[in-house]
Amino acid sequence: MNDGSLTASGSRQGNPKRCRLVVDHVIPHRGDPALFLDAGNLQTLCPDVAFDEQLNKKVYELRALDCVLLPSESRIRADLSKIDPGLVSAMDAVSVSYVEQRNALVCALEQGDVGALPAGEPSSPDEALRKAIKDIEAQGASLRQGKFDELLAKLKAEHIGLRQRQVLSKNIDDVVTFVEDLAWIEKAGSSRPNTRFITTRQRAVFEQLIAGNYRDLLKKECAKLDCSLPFEFKARGSAGKTLRGLKAKGGHKPSDIFSEGEQRALSLADFLTEVNINPASAAIVLDDPVTSLDHQRKVTIARGLVEESGVRQVIVFTHDLVFLTLLSDHAEAIGRDILGHWVEWKDGVPGYVNINETPANTKIYRKTTKAMEFLNRAKKASGREKVDLVRSGAGALRRTIEEIVVLYLFKDTVRRWNEQIRLGTVTKINWDNDVADEIVALQGDTSRLLEGHSNSDEFAAGMPDVAGLEELITRVDAVIAKAKVERK
Repeated sequence: MNDGSLTASGSRQGNPKRCRLVVDHVIPHRGDPALFLDAGNLQTLCPDVAFDEQLNKKVYELRALDCVLLPSESRIRADLSKIDPGLVSAMDAVSVSYVEQRNALVCALEQGDVGALPAGEPSSPDEALRKAIKDIEAQGASLRQGKFDELLAKLKAEHIGLRQRQVLSKNIDDVVTFVEDLAWIEKAGSSRPNTRFITTRQRAVFEQLIAGNYRDLLKKECAKLDCSLPFEFKARGSAGKTLRGLKAKGGHKPSDIFSEGEQRALSLADFLTEVNINPASAAIVLDDPVTSLDHQRKVTIARGLVEESGVRQVIVFTHDLVFLTLLSDHAEAIGRDILGHWVEWKDGVPGYVNINETPANTKIYRKTTKAMEFLNRAKKASGREKVDLVRSGAGALRRTIEEIVVLYLFKDTVRRWNEQIRLGTVTKINWDNDVADEIVALQGDTSRLLEGHSNSDEFAAGMPDVAGLEELITRVDAVIAKAKVERK
């Protein structure tokens, strides 16, 4: 008698949980009722190989069964999310329960444990589906009745609400922090602490440590800028701060005593004093500091700012070419480097910056070095770029020719953008008609390489070439050597 631990082939079953799961006839009944009902003709068996194969197939099919009702990338999920987000959540919950039941069924079949089979019917989102269908039918009825505006307004309101909740969820931490900060600010503002003690002590320290030094430095700066100082130094406290100021003697307003130019000079002296008191001031920026000032004061301020550049970087924005020239001349006189950029309106666009290029930056044009830079770049370029570089070289060469006249031919007697005439250099002028004629010829030849400067339509039709620029540079170098000769 098989006790159920053997398979139909007679081999022993290794898994005890799978024993005695099948009842079989010892003698096949072949439709005989007597053999079929005879208890002595029955035996318990484990599932045989064929049964195992069928069971494994069913388990595989169960594992492959997709229990997700609304896939994440499906169109219906996207549409339902807009129409009824609650229904999507309900169906996702049901999908989770389906997956759990499927997994439990697979586990019970694999282990042969009948008691582990999931009980009860799978849940379904019937109520949520009925509500969604009802809403859709109501919307359909509204559309059929032509209530478009009402339905559209409702959908817009729902969309705005969803959008606001989405934004709020992303920024909730910042909102909470902001509200807490407002509450703290309101609490701090209502306390109204008395700042009199702080103000008094700070003013005393200010008078002791700052005021004396400030007065001395201000006198020095005023002396440098050649401006008088009929003022009294005042310091007063307010809300925990110490404010310093200059008050005219006799109670007069500054505008009653000083001209606009003198007031500007005094303001600049005060600014430079404050800068020098603070050791952290690594640079200063000034915008047209000499507006309304006479020439002599411009000279004084230019000298002062150049000297200041030995301590910290000085950046000056100005429209005054005379003042720019004064800055450049004084910097050159004391061996101080100066870098100038020309900002202009070009082709209808403001803010076009010419790097290291200003009308007062004449030093770099005293030789043909700048023109040679453009020539070397043009030799490596092609097409439109090559033409532009040749023309730029011609423009630089024309500036050099102008410098030849000012610096070498007339021996720097009269400088551009400068009202001063150096009569002492007149005796050095060595006039040469041939040099003068060559300078005029060079001016015309370089102008022809530039757009809009050709006096000959036939010549203007030709494209500027590298060879022509190189030849002009050679001629200019020769003129410089001749023009430098002084009268003996």
